Amino acid sequence: RSTLLPYTTLFRSKRFLEGADKVKQHLEMVFHRYLERPNGLKIWINGHSVSAWDPFLRSEKATQELPVEKLICDGREFTVLPYILPHQSKIPQDVHRRASGPHGWNAQQGFYVYRNERLLVGGDWLGLGFQKEEHYKLARIQVDLPNSMDGEWQIDVKKSRAKLPGYLKSDLKRIATLTREKAVDIY
Repeated sequence: RSTLLPYTTLFRSKRFLEGADKVKQHLEMVFHRYLERPNGLKIWINGHSVSAWDPFLRSEKATQELPVEKLICDGREFTVLPYILPHQSKIPQDVHRRASGPHGWNAQQGFYVYRNERLLVGGDWLGLGFQKEEHYKLARIQVDLPNSMDGEWQIDVKKSRAKLPGYLKSDLKRIATLTREKAVDIY
């Protein structure tokens, strides 16, 4: 019986640390814009500070920022900014590994919907009919919404999902198609 106790304790400790790491990755992603500010938000887990995870690799020279588009939703403006991330040969291996995010390169492609700089949806094609495929993994698109669009985007009270209004589908599909085409060229 005494030989089981250390194993059980070790197993529980490992599970706890794995859970803490998942929480850390989630916070790094959801609040990255607040964390990356010079005097921004500070979060610690187990005595270690949480650092921002920038899904767009904006600090890398080889990252391509495509032209910003301003779209209208219910009479109000919001912005869409596509990025093409660098080919892995153009960035250090540790940067490439970190850029894969919590779920891997393929899972992170797509739209990143923000409400007041807080990430609501990360790496999703928003039901536009696109599949997550290897050739498009470098395509990531930032969508910035003000809180006045909560109703139109059906943002839930937990701020954990957003649904694209139907009348915006053609514009976002056009932007996604162009971004994906450029991503294939870099891939």
